[in-house]
Amino acid sequence: MRPAKPLFYACSVEIQAQPDTVWSLLTDPAFTPLYMFHCVPETDWQPGSTLLWKGKLDGTVHVQGQVLRFEPPVLLSFTAFDPQGPYEDIPANYLTTTYTLKKTRTGTLLTVAQGDFNRVENGMHRFASAEGWQEVLAAIRDLAEEAGDTIPKANTDH
Repeated sequence: MRPAKPLFYACSVEIQAQPDTVWSLLTDPAFTPLYMFHCVPETDWQPGSTLLWKGKLDGTVHVQGQVLRFEPPVLLSFTAFDPQGPYEDIPANYLTTTYTLKKTRTGTLLTVAQGDFNRVENGMHRFASAEGWQEVLAAIRDLAEEAGDTIPKANTDH
């Protein structure tokens, strides 16, 4: 029996803002609760470091993982696992989430890809919930375009 082909969810949004501005929204805990379900990232963004997405109000860890790549303002990749879910906390149940930012003539193309859903337990069910990324990207776009240059640039010296 051949292994299933990798299954990733991906979506993109064109943002009328510079990549540095979008990068700040992705990595600065002052902004993430505005689009990431009221969660803040707790990490130093160093590859290999733990990344915890905690509820801003109650501190509950909603997603845990590890930073894989941090290349400002072009690429951010990390593993992700919901410790509140019904799945065993083993490496095989962690998904990889990757943001890529590409400078365009009018701003930034932001793409998120998440997977491999064929590798994790109950992957098809989890894949169906990945459509929430469209809402997240739309919220990031709206924040970046409304706030524009008023958003402080992230420290990219990690």
